[in-house]
Amino acid sequence: MKSLLLWMALGGLVACTTEPTECAEVTSTTVTVTADTGVPVRVRITESGGSVHDVNTPSETVTATGPEIQAARTRSSIEPELVSRAYNPTLSALDACGAELAVDYDFDPASHRIWLTDSGGSQVFGISEMSLHASGTPAADIVLTGFTNPSSPAFGPDGSLWIADANRIHAFRPATLAAGGVQTADVTLSGSAIEGPGVPGPRTVAFDQSGNAWVANVAGNSVSRFDVASLRRSGEPNASIVITGDAIDGPSAIAFDREGNIWIANADGRVVEYLAARLNADITTAPDGELQGQTGPSVVNDLSNPQALAFDADDNLWVAYFSFNIIARYTTAERAMNGPIRPAVQLVLPVDVLLESIAFDDAGGLWFTSAAGKVARLESAALSADGPSSASTILTVASLGYASGIAFNPPSAGLPIAFAEF
Repeated sequence: MKSLLLWMALGGLVACTTEPTECAEVTSTTVTVTADTGVPVRVRITESGGSVHDVNTPSETVTATGPEIQAARTRSSIEPELVSRAYNPTLSALDACGAELAVDYDFDPASHRIWLTDSGGSQVFGISEMSLHASGTPAADIVLTGFTNPSSPAFGPDGSLWIADANRIHAFRPATLAAGGVQTADVTLSGSAIEGPGVPGPRTVAFDQSGNAWVANVAGNSVSRFDVASLRRSGEPNASIVITGDAIDGPSAIAFDREGNIWIANADGRVVEYLAARLNADITTAPDGELQGQTGPSVVNDLSNPQALAFDADDNLWVAYFSFNIIARYTTAERAMNGPIRPAVQLVLPVDVLLESIAFDDAGGLWFTSAAGKVARLESAALSADGPSSASTILTVASLGYASGIAFNPPSAGLPIAFAEF
């Protein structure tokens, strides 16, 4: 008996076709890659002898011996769209013995959207890209319900939505997201490594380039990595790496820069950096970089309570400070200074804004959680002006209490770090 396997870029087994015992030995397999016109494809076929075939155009057929097939999720956009469309690959056997296989790319109906979590509420909202270009009162066309207090949504490399909620981490696959309503999570992670010592527990999930999930635990004063293999099914996984120590104090947000270094926001106001080269074992010692933002120049105060981090396409780090309603930009040069610093660009937002989350869209616009029931956008052209800032777009979403998290599906094409394809 022989198995033909399809592996996604995430590294997870998503399909397996085993040939029946009555079939003759399959000496070669024909693999056909299909997609609608204009849809990008990324498939790698590795033969048992080591030969590799990369398929980047649809309607292509490859004949291979003992193939392992890897297919990456793809994306496309049409200007001036703010969020791309995503396409997911699936494997099917065209004959009973596995001699003919097809990899088909189909539109992900949960993509091409902004996703919002509701602070203190029980819902997660998906809103079409078409509603994001002007202020208004759009209705969410996908709504997930049944949560306790969802926060900080993040999309993994296979298009699954990961959400921290009530000391658990839940993942919803694309098909589950598209269905909406009350849905059972496809994966739920729990146990001591996730929950930590108490409440509040896990607050944020972020993914590195390899698709590993990093979880910030507030009460545990820790940031933990969960490897790809532990994300495929529900359970109580062990962390492969844990970052602790004096520099981790109520961590609230995580982001990765272009070099794969991890940045962690702390309740005391500090944002600390650990270099990628150190992210292969537990860390308890001092970070490699530390930022303490300050206001100024007329009145100098330490910026505090950073709730969100985001990198833009130029590798600038943006930090949302809840207590000051300020989003500060740290350039590469400013981040190299370490210690107290008055970043040259500080976007001062209105007093009614509740600054819980920020995210960049494909056009470089910066979205932030705003007043009750609202999220807002700053145009990319407005992100270099220091001082008071006014949103160009404000969305008032029905049934949204206070937005606690923003995520785009797929994540912005301009991010400095992208998921490895294979």
